[in-house]
Amino acid sequence: MELNPDDLQSTRDYEPKRAYSRSKLAQMLFGFELDRRLRAVGSSVASVVTHPGGALDSLTPSRPPVHVRTTGQRLRAMPAGVLLQGKDAGAWTAVRAVLDPEVRGGQMWGPRMFGMRGAPRLEAVRGRLADERLAARVWDAGVELTGVEPGFGTGQARG
Repeated sequence: MELNPDDLQSTRDYEPKRAYSRSKLAQMLFGFELDRRLRAVGSSVASVVTHPGGALDSLTPSRPPVHVRTTGQRLRAMPAGVLLQGKDAGAWTAVRAVLDPEVRGGQMWGPRMFGMRGAPRLEAVRGRLADERLAARVWDAGVELTGVEPGFGTGQARG
């Protein structure tokens, strides 16, 4: 997946699935860059990237009264359950990143089985995700788009 930091809002070639994929890539790059910047200033705060894998509401246990799955919904979801999981299980990676004292900043965590389902595991950061120049460009574009230059506790803002 290519990401153009000069067009993060996909104004030049919008297509829904491609824009979604690009937004996830940009979000992860931003998380890795945030961790590098936090470490550079000696912060004890860490940024960890997580992803839920394939998490479908139709595979999520009922949550009465908010959501009650019908028998038909459960049956239709069964084939997807071979490769995917419910949103409750998809949240495990984020929960582990927050609670596990062994998790370190700059890491990426996702589901164990093919990155789609299962218990959380540490994943390699490679390819586009390891591109520090691209991550810095995404950071700079975020600053430009929002007008906010994070000061890590100094309250800085661009005016």
